[in-house]
Amino acid sequence: MNFWKNYKHFIIALILFFCVKLFVPAANGLTEVGVSVLAVLLPILYLWLTVGTDWVSLLALAAVIMTGVLSATDTYAASMGSSTVIIVITCMALNKVLSDTGVIRKIAHWFLTRNIVRNRPYAFMAMFFLAATLLGLVLECATLGIIFITLAVEICDEIGYKKGDPFYTALIIGIFWISNITNAATPICHAVPLIMIGTAAASGISISYTQWLTLGLPFALIMYLLLLLVICVIWKPEASKYKNYDLDAARAQKIPLDRKGILSVCIFILVVLLWIVPEVFSSALPAGVATALKAWGNTVPAILAVCLLCIIRVDGKPIAKFSELATAAPMTLLIFIGAVVVLGSAVSSADTGISLALSNVLAPMTSALSPAVLVGIGVLLCLVMTNFVSNVVSMLLFFGLVIPAISGSSVSLVSISVIICLVANFASLVPSAAVTAPLFFGPQHITVKNTLKWNLLMIFLTFLVCMAILYPLGNTVL
Repeated sequence: MNFWKNYKHFIIALILFFCVKLFVPAANGLTEVGVSVLAVLLPILYLWLTVGTDWVSLLALAAVIMTGVLSATDTYAASMGSSTVIIVITCMALNKVLSDTGVIRKIAHWFLTRNIVRNRPYAFMAMFFLAATLLGLVLECATLGIIFITLAVEICDEIGYKKGDPFYTALIIGIFWISNITNAATPICHAVPLIMIGTAAASGISISYTQWLTLGLPFALIMYLLLLLVICVIWKPEASKYKNYDLDAARAQKIPLDRKGILSVCIFILVVLLWIVPEVFSSALPAGVATALKAWGNTVPAILAVCLLCIIRVDGKPIAKFSELATAAPMTLLIFIGAVVVLGSAVSSADTGISLALSNVLAPMTSALSPAVLVGIGVLLCLVMTNFVSNVVSMLLFFGLVIPAISGSSVSLVSISVIICLVANFASLVPSAAVTAPLFFGPQHITVKNTLKWNLLMIFLTFLVCMAILYPLGNTVL
């Protein structure tokens, strides 16, 4: 019994491996190499869901090399040497500096002390969630969650609400929703969109930051407004104790922003501009400058920014120490990202025939369905799955299923890739729904029971927004 309990997931993974190797034929375009890659992919996906993403990701790198689809050199270059890993390291370092220098808390404090919130509990909620949304567009989701949960708890303690009270619950679940929404709305300092960009690139789909923002920003705005509709109009949690919120005392709390904070903000804004301007305003730039900035890509500005933060000194000390910034991007995350990129390259390789085989197998079932229906089914299933298991695994699975099914149609593969990422990130139903879920469910800030109705409503609204607004928008402009 103990043997099965300790090793059941590994046994199941081995069974999956041998089932694919022994019973999946090299047919319908699938090659022998493709069978080997599938025999690696399915057990790895299973172990990611059941065991973890740390050492399993290292195993994935070794397994890909053993299939022969990529050489060892290509595998290592595409994993830890990929631009996705570098940009995640630098962006998380920038996030840490903004948090450590008090910039994030300073901005949040400004929103929560405007006169419009005086004696208006739902105006306060609107401003609270607006601050979270705007900061979430450039802030890593776990950092966003920790900062705003702390603020919500402090404010609820002050006015007399405790865990389980509707006002308290509404603030916390709102933070959770916003962290999910903004974590996919922009690739700026967010790992999951960067993983999708890398995975799509391995499949021959190039997605720029500007293209992502074309759908991501409208998604964030619409979802913010729908969140207010759900919480402040439909739910309208009891808020009589809000009269205890002392706005004048809150305003009197000075949250200083020193030269380190100001310089950090300026450097961060400069990085964002160097990412966006060459794509949006390239014609307005001198030809040499535009060419150079495009050649730099997204990694060079971020690397230079981190270096500047370590070089520039205030009162004799650097704004940031690299030894401290290095802790911002956990090694487990970087290895996981590297493995995802490598598996994406392996699966999409012409040597495997996996994409061709999927198209051939799905064709009889999907030929009678329009691309919109196929996308709708994929988006809905992805949205359901991601609320119970890993967001990244859900995203990769449905990217691999939906894209081959609609390839060759007039549907924009760029927009569908972005939409799949958006829905894969909206996961707040149960404690296993997202990496950040333990921040909310673990200390029982919220429970499945007291948020179930509102979570189901927001999940349904997310599906409507993606299919009724983003799908046609993406096909028109992308």
